[in-house]
Amino acid sequence: MEATVFPRPEVRQELDKFAYVKLYVDKPEPEGSRNKKLRDGRFKSNDLPLYLVLDENGEELARLNFAERDPRKFLAFLREGIEAAETTASR
Repeated sequence: MEATVFPRPEVRQELDKFAYVKLYVDKPEPEGSRNKKLRDGRFKSNDLPLYLVLDENGEELARLNFAERDPRKFLAFLREGIEAAETTASR
């Protein structure tokens, strides 16, 4: 994904609208263990990769729990998150 989908201009344009954070769960102790607990507890998932769009309060707006290699489908996921954020903000 990071080598094939993320660099595409249309995907990069959408990704630039987000604060991008990586949570590594396969690092040596203690970092990996802490990150696994966060992923498993906070996000109720052990999927790799797990892509989330969160709002400024950490609430989940969109979830993709697999490597979507089709750029159009990944863009749809990102736009779903943007639309959910706009809907939430307008309330």
